[in-house]
Amino acid sequence: MKYVNSKQKAYDLFQESWKEAEKNEMQLALELINEAIEISPRCSLYWTTKAQFVLELGNLEEARSTAQVATDLDSGNAHAWALLGEVHGLLGQSESAASCLLEAVRLEPDHVNYTLLASVQAEYDPEAAMQSAQKALQINPNWDEATRIVAVSRERMGNA
Repeated sequence: MKYVNSKQKAYDLFQESWKEAEKNEMQLALELINEAIEISPRCSLYWTTKAQFVLELGNLEEARSTAQVATDLDSGNAHAWALLGEVHGLLGQSESAASCLLEAVRLEPDHVNYTLLASVQAEYDPEAAMQSAQKALQINPNWDEATRIVAVSRERMGNA
């Protein structure tokens, strides 16, 4: 296919990268998203996608730096903040993780972001974790992960 618009080519590469990721062809997905980034290096969505792919491949440091680029390009990208928080959590950096996840919740207060925040908070502040998990349950009362965090937090606080 011949492209008149390079941004369209980048977007098509982005879409193709997700198709490959869905087939668990993560290395090919990463190559495709890297091509999209070469064409549109200021697109936060492409950097966020790359961070997710790199995380799935297990490279935490590259996932962290890539998600950081995404948040630098678009500080309003809640998904990038959530990914950055998740990576910080996996790296054992609970306070940095919570800070990023608080930003994700501020930008997009959904049950997933509240639950990610609660899971990090559970490591050092069970009361805050319980509050975040309860907010997730207000949004989605059937969210099992948030229900589990509430129970664990109550236990840790001695309120079981």
